[in-house]
Amino acid sequence: MSKGWLWGSISAGAIVLFISGYLVGFAVYQPDVSSLEAETEIQKEELSSLQSRLSDRDTQLAAVVTELSDEKASRVGLETSLESSRNFLTEARASSESASADLLEARTNLTSLESNLSQAQSDQTELTNQVRTLKGAQDDLDMAITIQSELQALINDDLGPNHGDALLLIQEGLLAVINTNFGEAATFFDESSKAFDTAKDNAQVAVTKSEALLELVPSGLHTTFNTSHRQSKSTVLALDAQSREYKGASALYVIIDEWNEVDLEGSGEDIERWRGMATEAEDLLEAAMTKLDEADGWAPGLWRRSEAIRLDIRQWQDLLSGVEVIILDPA
Repeated sequence: MSKGWLWGSISAGAIVLFISGYLVGFAVYQPDVSSLEAETEIQKEELSSLQSRLSDRDTQLAAVVTELSDEKASRVGLETSLESSRNFLTEARASSESASADLLEARTNLTSLESNLSQAQSDQTELTNQVRTLKGAQDDLDMAITIQSELQALINDDLGPNHGDALLLIQEGLLAVINTNFGEAATFFDESSKAFDTAKDNAQVAVTKSEALLELVPSGLHTTFNTSHRQSKSTVLALDAQSREYKGASALYVIIDEWNEVDLEGSGEDIERWRGMATEAEDLLEAAMTKLDEADGWAPGLWRRSEAIRLDIRQWQDLLSGVEVIILDPA
């Protein structure tokens, strides 16, 4: 036999053995294979299910990872936001403290402003009152000037001339006495008394005006005008004293004139009448002295005028004493 055939036979025998073995094995192991296939199928299904569950788990895990990533991102964002908020709050707190300080300062300034405003309003009220007072004072001063002008005119036009007339009448009366014209002297003295009385009335008007003037002038001028007012009042009393004085003097010279006309000797009726006239003259002279005392009380500074009038009155009282001794009660 050739070598090729041997190898062919071996190869054919090997193939037959392989096929036979396969068939035997297939026959023997066919149930096991089928069972294995069944298990494999089951395992495949389980594997598929497991893969499905794994896929779902992967999906869930991815979702969780995504959620965690989102949560981390949110946390980072939140932390960033919190940090930002913290910085904002820090700045806000600083701003708030600054604003509080500014507010406190503003409140202090407002309080000061309110105080200044209140003071300004008070000053304005006071200024308004001062302006009103000054306006009233100006009106009063204008009125005072008018009254002063009227007062000066009264003194110049009425009081002065009447007083001057009275003094001239006194001089005429004294001249008549020197010339032994006792009746004329009595007439001049009586007219002088009337002139003093008229001057007194005018002086009383001046007193009334000076009282009004005293109420109108500013307080700074009050002393000056009060002095003027008191002097005016004193003048009224002095004129009243002189009016009484020369009315009494006139009565004395009436007695002397009548006594002289009856050859220096009067009847009992004449004596009684003359006594009545002498008593009246005495009362007038005493009243004149009282008026002078009142005049000195109003204006002590005018005592020289009062003293001069007193000297005149004392001379008339001396004349009265002579009339009483020589004419009314001769020895």
